[in-house]
Amino acid sequence: MQFPADEEIKPDADDLLVFIDDTGHETFAGNQGFYGLGACVVLGAGYAHLKAKWAEVRTIATGSPDAPLHASTIERKPENFAALSEFFLDPSFIRIAVTTTKGVGLPPDMHPCVPVMGQLRQEIAAVASVLPCKRIWIIVESSQRADPIVRNCFDQLASLNTSRPLPVERWFMPKSSNEHGLEVADFIVSAASSEVQRRMRGKPGHAPDFIDVFCRLAAEGCRYREIARATDHGDGLVSVDGVGLARKREVRGKSVPEMQTPAQIQKHLSDIVWSHTGRSTVGFVGVDDGPPASLGSGTLVRFGDVVGVLTCAHVLEALLKQKDIGILCFPARSNQIQRLQLPMATTDSVAIGAAPWSESGPDLAFLRLPPPILGDIGKLATIVNGDRQRQIIGAGDPENTMKLCAMAGVIDEMTKPPIVERSEKVIVATTSFEALLNVGNLFVDDERADRFRFQPIVSEGVILPTSYEGTSGGGLWKFYLAQETFAPVQARLIGVAYWQKPVGSELHLVGHGQVSIYDQLFNMIRRKWP
Repeated sequence: MQFPADEEIKPDADDLLVFIDDTGHETFAGNQGFYGLGACVVLGAGYAHLKAKWAEVRTIATGSPDAPLHASTIERKPENFAALSEFFLDPSFIRIAVTTTKGVGLPPDMHPCVPVMGQLRQEIAAVASVLPCKRIWIIVESSQRADPIVRNCFDQLASLNTSRPLPVERWFMPKSSNEHGLEVADFIVSAASSEVQRRMRGKPGHAPDFIDVFCRLAAEGCRYREIARATDHGDGLVSVDGVGLARKREVRGKSVPEMQTPAQIQKHLSDIVWSHTGRSTVGFVGVDDGPPASLGSGTLVRFGDVVGVLTCAHVLEALLKQKDIGILCFPARSNQIQRLQLPMATTDSVAIGAAPWSESGPDLAFLRLPPPILGDIGKLATIVNGDRQRQIIGAGDPENTMKLCAMAGVIDEMTKPPIVERSEKVIVATTSFEALLNVGNLFVDDERADRFRFQPIVSEGVILPTSYEGTSGGGLWKFYLAQETFAPVQARLIGVAYWQKPVGSELHLVGHGQVSIYDQLFNMIRRKWP
């Protein structure tokens, strides 16, 4: 079925979108000694995110988020390659490619498109079987040259051998539609084209764009197959032989985790990140009257001999109205949250901003903790070295790493009334207060005001709250992870959230960045406590 060029794709959240494009020539005509199909696979719930990220790439490469972008015409500039490399580190979509060459061994009268499309069909079915989808959209780049052949092979996609019955809708869409998913598929199959041509020339190693697209995330989410031979077993059964990406690798003596879906990849990364941020993330609890209630979040930071909590000014304002507060600490790999009782009269503070509070800020603060409590804090938590953060914050990115941004803080709506046991000095309890780590995308909201906007990523297994109340004051982190093992290389505390902002159907978090923390606020701290 032909999809109207001017009609917007509007999938349901549990639709699985499969955008397909081709490369080379299906009959190896001319100097095109290869043929392949590539696919960008994304759940409907994540397609708006993918479109937003691709619009950023378009803007860098063309100057406009709406201008079409294709692998064959993109200007070969370092900043364009960097933007593409960054985009393909996003684990929220799966990339698939199947290729073959004119040297392929085929049964008589079998068209090269048949095994390529058949293998692509198997890859799509494998992905659909493990994702929480209820319907599959197959959307193919329409080509006047290839349409008669591909349309015949396209019939193979009328049904898929998935683990449960799933309806399939098939569409042809013209290149003029400028559909984001098709453009991503174009770059995916272009990377596969680079790889197969490199192999045809006998060159060792992988093509650079193939590495960017297929080799930096778990292999189950980066599915590539080059077909060398197809065998017809009769009764419609065809088997293929060739090369593909390993599903598990040994890197420097360490086994790379075997993850099958983007959500599993994201969960793996989130677990790594939380193990490094959880012990420095704290929540504030009011304990003066009635049951304990969340007052906000923060990050434990040390500047020289000054130890305290980096938070936002409107959270500090609420804390200063309390006689005593509880500080929630989150031990690593434990759901038991420990609280330390703190008389506010023993604290001191500095702040940037004052009521009335608004999205434009400023809204940043530092609550200094008294020395007597630091021993107890040290038993439960990790204190970030702020001086070290100031040193590395302006450094370049560590080599051979991938970047991941995450926000940590307490979520009010996930919190139930805790069962609290009190003693003279300390409150210790098993409680249902919960902190949430959100992996997401970072945007510059206002460069002059050093203000960022953080978009939490929606994916399988990640339930976003309907409100981020309680997260105010939480830290924004940028993590650098080894490309192959995902091992943490460096963690940078680069921001503090202070406002939640509706953006379409999403909630984004607004906050202050590293200049506000390590220049303005740091100077205030040094002046007050030299």
